[in-house]
Amino acid sequence: MANAAATTFVTGLVQATSVANHASGAVQTNGVLTATAVQWNAITGGSGGLTTGSVYFLSPTMAGQITTTAPTTSGQYVVQVGIALSTTELDVQIGPPILLGTVTSPSTMQPVQPVIASNLSLYVATTGNDTTGNGTVGNPWASLGKAISYLNSYAIAPNATVTIYLGDGTYSTGTAVNINHPNGAQINITGTNIYTTTLSGSITSFAIPSGGSASAVINVASSANMAVNDYILISNATGGSHGWLLNGCHKITNIASNAVTISVKSWSSNQASGAITGNITTVKSILTFTGGVNGIVIQANPPLALGLLDKVILVGNGSGTGLTVGCITCGSSVGITTWNYGLVAGANTLIIGSNLCCSGCVTGLYISTGAAAVVQSTVANGCSAGFTVTAGSKAIANNSNFVGNSSSGAYISYGSSAQLNSSVACDNGGTGFYITNTSAAYLNSAVSRYNVGGGVTVQQTSSGDCTSCVASNNGNQGYLVSWASFATLGSATANANSNHGIWIANMSSAWVGSCTSTSNTGYGIIVQNMSHAAGCGTSTTLSGNSSGTVTPAISTTVSGNVGSFTLS
Repeated sequence: MANAAATTFVTGLVQATSVANHASGAVQTNGVLTATAVQWNAITGGSGGLTTGSVYFLSPTMAGQITTTAPTTSGQYVVQVGIALSTTELDVQIGPPILLGTVTSPSTMQPVQPVIASNLSLYVATTGNDTTGNGTVGNPWASLGKAISYLNSYAIAPNATVTIYLGDGTYSTGTAVNINHPNGAQINITGTNIYTTTLSGSITSFAIPSGGSASAVINVASSANMAVNDYILISNATGGSHGWLLNGCHKITNIASNAVTISVKSWSSNQASGAITGNITTVKSILTFTGGVNGIVIQANPPLALGLLDKVILVGNGSGTGLTVGCITCGSSVGITTWNYGLVAGANTLIIGSNLCCSGCVTGLYISTGAAAVVQSTVANGCSAGFTVTAGSKAIANNSNFVGNSSSGAYISYGSSAQLNSSVACDNGGTGFYITNTSAAYLNSAVSRYNVGGGVTVQQTSSGDCTSCVASNNGNQGYLVSWASFATLGSATANANSNHGIWIANMSSAWVGSCTSTSNTGYGIIVQNMSHAAGCGTSTTLSGNSSGTVTPAISTTVSGNVGSFTLS
């Protein structure tokens, strides 16, 4: 309990409820701990499980419990336990106990560092001055770096939040913004203004992409509050032909009434056309980094935090990393463009956000080395590698778009896992969704189309849940399950792929009940080399495939009544 020195040191959380008091058992000291909502309720005193995105502390009033309210009373201790990834998952990040106290005699006892005791707003503007400014709205600073430098001279009380507001305009710097404040979780960085509108009617033009970029003229419901050199974010473009290519972070290059010309990052040879719908956010606060430096760097080892980043665009010049995270929450209006790495999370770090757009980078989002990411509705477009989760990491990125990248759309590898349900991986130069090296992915209702490689690959002792997934018009097979892997393809669709619709090989197995595999260049389903396809007789439809319907080869089992297939 966080009310006395002897009871404030937390070693870890017990992994199993079956371990009694004073008994021995497994204790988790870091990483993601999963329990039921009921189990979490028992140690939080709440209901409905954990509160996603909240920091949990050792309770100062209830022994053995954790709370989202940090202690504030003199004599109590602030002990961070972890950060909630969901209602059932806690990223265990145990901090040292910090004793709260008061200065009783200012003349003889001065704090080592002054404390910001209540909420504070600081201001940065293109008209500001780092020498004569003081960070107030009437006398702002000129750079984000100055605001961060100022805060490094202060501690921030647990119940206080400091918000840095970036005014409209472009801020150019040749220096990275390093955030290593021990109270960084209480610092927010946000632009001042964003404006929303929608795509309207058919787009006017979309040039053939060249060198990873294409000029497009889109029609919007209103171009009010848009200006040349602003950036727009689109994360839910649908409809038309290849409409998903409009998703991303795009620079405005011309405005003629409600016809807006943008620079779209894409390596696909396909072009978006027709009536495409989608929401548009115009972001007015732009941080441009020159000279090959990194952008915003949040200390990752040991991981420190930034409370919030929102309403801002991070622009690089092709090198460096746009956003390096320790622990961070990103708001719904963040764009990252033209970097070597767009976003990097590694070494047990954490990012939480939604609608994050990463465009035109060599590597878009790179989640590695035990990191955790909850980044719903993310866009990675026009990169070499779009979305990478590797080296024992975990990501939740449902409803995301990985489009127009020169290699794979989403790449999950080396003992990692990802939830990518209802996501889109289209018009990529490699495979849409690639799961390999003992990894797992959930692709329920995902769409993988028009990729130069295959639609979905699950290989090297990996697993994939592709229920109701669609893989069509790909340059190779629709689905490949290979090398001792397993996939659920129930109600999945493979259509018009330039190889087999469903290919199960090399000691692998798949459930294919109620799947549809039609008009593929190869077989509808091919099962090879000591592999197994189950559910073949459950309303499975195979028709129009150039090489026939189904072929078993070499010590292979095909379960179900093959005679019930609908054949061409």
